[in-house]
Parts: sequence; C-alpha cells; structure tokens
Amino acid sequence: MYTKQFSIFIIAIISTLLLAIILEEWKLYLVVIILISELFFSMINIPENIDISANIEINGERFYINDEAAIKVLVHNKGDTVFAKILLNIPSNVLAKDPHGLITILKRNELRKFDIRIKFIERGKYEIGPVNIIVQDILGTIIKVISIPIIKKVTVFPLIRSYGILDLEARRTGPWPGSIISKRLGTSMEFHALKDYITGDDVRKINWKASARFRRLISNEYESENVTDSIIVIDANNLTSKTEYEKRTLEACVSGAAALSYELLAQGNRVGLICLGGMRNWIKPGFGKRQLLKILYMLAEVKPGKELPADQVLLLLTPYMIKSGSKIFFISPLMDESIIGAVEDLIREGYSVIVIFALCDSSDLSIEILNLQRNIIKHNLLQISNVVTWDCETNIIKALMMNTKLSRRRYHVQH
Repeated sequence: MYTKQFSIFIIAIISTLLLAIILEEWKLYLVVIILISELFFSMINIPENIDISANIEINGERFYINDEAAIKVLVHNKGDTVFAKILLNIPSNVLAKDPHGLITILKRNELRKFDIRIKFIERGKYEIGPVNIIVQDILGTIIKVISIPIIKKVTVFPLIRSYGILDLEARRTGPWPGSIISKRLGTSMEFHALKDYITGDDVRKINWKASARFRRLISNEYESENVTDSIIVIDANNLTSKTEYEKRTLEACVSGAAALSYELLAQGNRVGLICLGGMRNWIKPGFGKRQLLKILYMLAEVKPGKELPADQVLLLLTPYMIKSGSKIFFISPLMDESIIGAVEDLIREGYSVIVIFALCDSSDLSIEILNLQRNIIKHNLLQISNVVTWDCETNIIKALMMNTKLSRRRYHVQH
C-alpha cells in the first residue's frame, strides 16, 4: 500500500525534473537522481518473508473506575528483519500512556515485549485489541498492515462507596438470622417487652429491677433479627447521554445501586436487581459474593433510554422474583412519570417500596426548570410511598438512615 509520503516523493521528483528542463540546470538533474535512488532503495528494503505473531496479557479481567491495568504486548518475528510500527487498539474512553503505538526494528526470530499502562475512567465492558503491525520502508512510502485478531475482554465496575450500617425494618423476613428487625421474637439486642419468667427461659434475660418491683421473676423479650428479600430498581428511563448533568446523574444512580447492594448482601440478605432504560435486564435475588459479582456485571452495562414504561416492566417481573411484603428500593432521577403508576401497583400488591430520588446539584437554569417537573412527581409519590431525597454526593446509606420514617435505631457512621 502506497502512502502519502510516496505521493510527495513522486510530486517532488516530477516538479524538480520539470524545473531542471525549464531552467536547464544540471544540478537539478542530480537532485532528481538522488530522490529516485532514495525512493528505489527504500522500496526494495521491504522484506518479502513477513511472518509476525503477537499476544496480549492483562493483569486481570475485572476492574473498578480509576483502576490502572498493566498490559504486555508480546511480538514474535519469525520472518525477515522488518521496520515496524506496533499499534494496540484501545477504546477511546480509556487513558493510555502510549496510545500512538511503538516504532521499532524487529530482527529475525526476535521476541519483543512492550509494557503499556492504561487507566479506566468509565464503567462498562471493553475490548482490548486487536494488535495491528504496520511494516514499512525507512521513508514510509510503502506499508503493509498485518492485523492479528487477539482481543481481551475486561469489565469495569462502578465504584462502591459505603461508610455506614444499613438498619431497616421489613414486613417479611426469612428464617435465617440477619440484621433486619422482624416482628418475631428472638435473641437480638432490640428490647420488645417484659414477660413472666417461665422455667426454661434464659437466666441471663431476667430483669432483676422489674422482678424486685413486681415481686416475681420477670424476664425481657427481644425482637428477632433476620434476613429479608429485596429488589433494587435502577431507573434510567428518559435519561440521555447528551448533557454532562444527565451523565453524572446516571453514574450516581449506578454507584448508589452498587453501594446499596453491597450493604444488603453484607448483612446476609437476598438481593436482586432490575435495570430500566436503554438496557432492560434483571437478576433474581440471591446471597453472597457471587450475587454481588452478578449485580456489578449488570451495573457496568446500564445505559440511558426508554424501552418500556416502568409500571409495565415491574408489574410483570416483581411477582416472579420476590414475594409480597419484601422490600423494593427504587433509585430514580424521577425523569419518567410512569414511576408513579409503578409504585402504586407495587404497594397495591403488598410490597414495601422506598423511592430514592437522585438529585444532583446544578446551577444551570434548564436544570432548575427540570427540577420543578421532578418535584411534581416527587410530591405525587409522597402521597403513596416513602421518598428519600439523595443529593448524589453523600453516601446513599446515610441518606436512607437519616430518614426517621425508615430507621428504628440511631444511624452510626464508620470512620
């Protein structure tokens, strides 16, 4: 393949030759000969036996935003010595130390290793590769491009920012011990009532002051702490990627969903996820680290948009995923009015719904006008459900616990 440099050389040779003919200057003929000689010797230096292979090694498959990855590009030249430029295809929204490639001379049977460090600044799924090797002559007039289809896939998760203990009530709890206050009597530290001591009761639960006052043995009863099922709904309906404010709002919702999932799972609860917007997907409730990993994979792919109204999606999915009485956390910027019907339907079915209104700060006048519309949706939601306003900069767990309607105990921040 001929390059622009080849065209420039040809134009220079023809121009110099014409000028030499017009001016009848023998020195210009000498310049023409030199240019032709350089072009000829440069072109014949491209080897015919080109046999190059490559491989990519990355120090992981899963990363978080702002993480750095170390990439090793291994190139093996099995053919003749070549002058080559090695390019690793890296997505545009990834910061690379050397995004323009590496120029080097590869000798016959030489194995070279190149180290490249990249930084992920956005969540998502990325493909690193392929490796393109451009073999060219010294002057760069002719090139041969060899594309080696080696692709490494990595996933970048949203940041999990969690600094508190989530402490909520639930209408429905499972039989397993956990940290959610239930209506059953149990062995937690939360006092419930006094009762007469019965033979067989734990002696440590005897309330000696009450026993002295009533002149008979009185023991304490405590509430039970169990686990609950919950669904986190992340609402990206009617959001776009056109403005920086909407991008920031979406990323805040995704990061908040990751933090809330982490806290609920860390306390032993079963957690599921429903994503609304440009990518509609869901995960049934589950326990443990594997479930968190599934949730993070899905959150990495959340996109803005609107395929179906929220009420249509949730009315079909929710009964299939969890039973009535379970908790549903609705993280939303309140851009879509269908959330009102969705919350009404869920409450009518017996679910406990908490709407988390993601409200990011902005001094833009158009955003202030938009906030008026969102506050109307919030006002309508307050008539039927608990609504927590979250400013996106603080921790979402703290925003939940600062709401006195939701928390039974004093919120404690871990420093």
